[in-house]
Amino acid sequence: MTPLGDVWANHRSTAAWRRSRASEIPESLGRVVTALVSTLVNGDLADQLDRLAAGYTVLSRLLVSTPSAAAVDALRDPTLLATWPLPSPAAESGLALMTAARGEPYDDITADYAALFVGPGPVSAVPYESVHLSEEGLLFEEQTLQVRESYAALGLAAPRLNREPDDHVGLEFEFVGTGCLQALDALHRGDDDRLAQVLRLISLFAHEHLFAWVPNLMRLVTTNARTTFFRGVGTLGAAALTWLGEVEWVGPPQSESPNAQ
Repeated sequence: MTPLGDVWANHRSTAAWRRSRASEIPESLGRVVTALVSTLVNGDLADQLDRLAAGYTVLSRLLVSTPSAAAVDALRDPTLLATWPLPSPAAESGLALMTAARGEPYDDITADYAALFVGPGPVSAVPYESVHLSEEGLLFEEQTLQVRESYAALGLAAPRLNREPDDHVGLEFEFVGTGCLQALDALHRGDDDRLAQVLRLISLFAHEHLFAWVPNLMRLVTTNARTTFFRGVGTLGAAALTWLGEVEWVGPPQSESPNAQ
């Protein structure tokens, strides 16, 4: 299986996040196909998938580990930010924060990442799903194994399997981005069965995992971040979740989990 971290380097849209061109969770593959046929033309679906793939993969790279200086500089470039693939009023607020962060020292941004997600010491935005949703609030709980199974359904595996938890928010975002690329490939091949299968996996993953805890995590990021840069990342992350919930084959979250911490 392909480590999730390897996908970023091969992403077709990363240079400028551009398109490559060419409710309820659906209960069956047939229902997914029916919904697509009745509400979307192939061009619209391809556009959705490519935008989601680009946006979620970029956000993944900002969350999964300390972003490089080059990545930080790129993500503060107004010209590049103007091409953000998941536009919305909320995203505009996040992009404005990223632009305003141009003068922040890189060392302040890396220190902020550590304080939010890594430590040493207590962190203000724990990036692992099981800590937020499990009864004991611990790592490597049931949610971790559920996420691992979802990755495997797309032929993926966490890059540090059995050494670090699979349910890191950065990996979960990358799962969505990678899944959208796989769906886009199936769409271009005319493989309707595979397309429906991947879309259903993404939809289920969004409702059972992302929507259950990541909105709260993004609030923690925006509230506790010491830098404008990471307030922007948190705002963009929250906006990306809303964007995902507005596509027809996913649908909005029913509610956040009562166990989210």
